[in-house]
Amino acid sequence: MIHFPDAIRDQLNRYRADDNTYDCIVPFSGGKDSSLLLYVLAKETNLRILAFTLDYWFMSPHAWDNIRTVLKSVGADYLIIRPNWNLAQTMYQKALYEAGEICIVCEALLAANIYRIAIEKHIPAIVWALVEGQFRTPPTWVTKLDTRHLEKVHRRFVQPLGIICGEDSLEFKHFEKAYSFERYLRMYKQIEFPDDVFPYLGMRYDSDEVERVVSSIGWKRPPDIGGISSNCLACHLHNYLKKQRYSKEALLESVLELVEKRLISYERAMKVLERQENVEMAQSILREIGVALSLEEYSKMVKCVERRLR
Repeated sequence: MIHFPDAIRDQLNRYRADDNTYDCIVPFSGGKDSSLLLYVLAKETNLRILAFTLDYWFMSPHAWDNIRTVLKSVGADYLIIRPNWNLAQTMYQKALYEAGEICIVCEALLAANIYRIAIEKHIPAIVWALVEGQFRTPPTWVTKLDTRHLEKVHRRFVQPLGIICGEDSLEFKHFEKAYSFERYLRMYKQIEFPDDVFPYLGMRYDSDEVERVVSSIGWKRPPDIGGISSNCLACHLHNYLKKQRYSKEALLESVLELVEKRLISYERAMKVLERQENVEMAQSILREIGVALSLEEYSKMVKCVERRLR
């Protein structure tokens, strides 16, 4: 069993207050990392937890099974938001044409929604299942959410959508009106901001151990997903494009970095490299988003896209 160190458990329990509807909100994708975090949080603290899933339209059915299984084990309240498909589809299209990926849209939608919910529901802490290797520059494991930090989040996740969609586009204006942080920055002195808490940054992380523990409560790795993801069908498109874009040597170097950071075992990393991507699934994702090109045609086009967001 994986446990929180005393310092992390003590800090988390400080968010408990009788007048809180919820003491923390946990972004919960149904993947192994967020499943373990939610499980340990429920077992080792006395917090009132709100688990939150952003359904970005490409979740594996097996991931939904895992979500149900884990929620039954922890007994947390649960909130799910599925963004407007017309808005999401248009942003996915523009992201594919302008940036060669769609992950940036999901990241922006998650960031915008999670902070909005925490602020509006007066939840004092957002507890993330992020590990060190997922940060460009890892923060402290407890980060106070002030205007400076919120502006940084806005620049990292919201402004890139303005670049790929066009700041004057109807889609981006709709997104900003619905999700922008700017109104919270204007109201900063009148509202309480939550803390960002990253428990995995304050404890030893081992991907294999995480999967072993969550498997003991019924979590199962989705058989319809390749790569290192454990919930997203769109990874078939993402992985296919990566293998078209980069050399075998570059991909090997990339996965070995993940192994070094203990984000994936060496054995699984080698399987990821050797596995043939599900081309039919990748093409269906492309088609669902509305890109009227074959995978081969699109991958040739994407090699010419200037990587403006990197």
